Amino acid sequence: MPRPWRSLAKPEDVDVVAPDGSVRCRVTAYYAGSIFTVEDVTADIQPGDEIRRLLPNGKEEVFMVNDPRFYDAGGFGPHYQIKISRKGTFPLHSGGNYNVTVSGVNSRVNISSVDSSTNTVLSGDIFNDLRRAVESGVHDASTRAALIRKIDDAEKARDTDRFVQAYQAVVASAADHITILAPFLPALTRLLG
Repeated sequence: MPRPWRSLAKPEDVDVVAPDGSVRCRVTAYYAGSIFTVEDVTADIQPGDEIRRLLPNGKEEVFMVNDPRFYDAGGFGPHYQIKISRKGTFPLHSGGNYNVTVSGVNSRVNISSVDSSTNTVLSGDIFNDLRRAVESGVHDASTRAALIRKIDDAEKARDTDRFVQAYQAVVASAADHITILAPFLPALTRLLG
C-alpha cells in the first residue's frame, strides 16, 4: 500500500507532550511543514498537546497540535494526519506547554508545589479590616468585645507615643486568636514607624 509521506519526509522520533507536561507517547512521525503523519495507530494524540522534535543543534522544535485526525479508509492504510502550528525552538526539555494566567488581588503562582498560605486583602483601613476579622472569627462575645476595644484604643493612639503600648495590648489580648490577627501584623507593624 502506498505511503506518499515516506517519499516526502524522513521518519523521526517525536515526543507527544500533554498540557500538564507529561509525555503521552514517543512515536515515529513524518514532518511535512504543516502536518505530521503518524502510522502508529495506538498513538494517543489530543488537541492542545505538543509535538516536540529534536533538531541537529540539540534544541527542540515545538508544535501545538491543532487537529489530529485518524484515517482508516482509503488506499494509504490507517494513519494519523496531525495539523499543527509552530510554537518555536527551545532548549531541550524546557519549552512549550506552559500557560500561566494570574488574576485577582494578591495572586500567587505555585509551580510543582502546594499553596498552604492564607490570602488576606486589606482595604487600606487596617483597623476596620481588623475589626471585621475579629467580628467574623472570634465566636465568644466577651472576648470579641475586649479585642475590639483594644483595636479601638490602638486606632486612637495611632501617630502618638502611646501607639506601641496599644499595639502590644492588641497582640497580647489576641494570643488565643493569633490566626485571625496574623495576616494583619505586617500592616500594623509598619505603623510602629
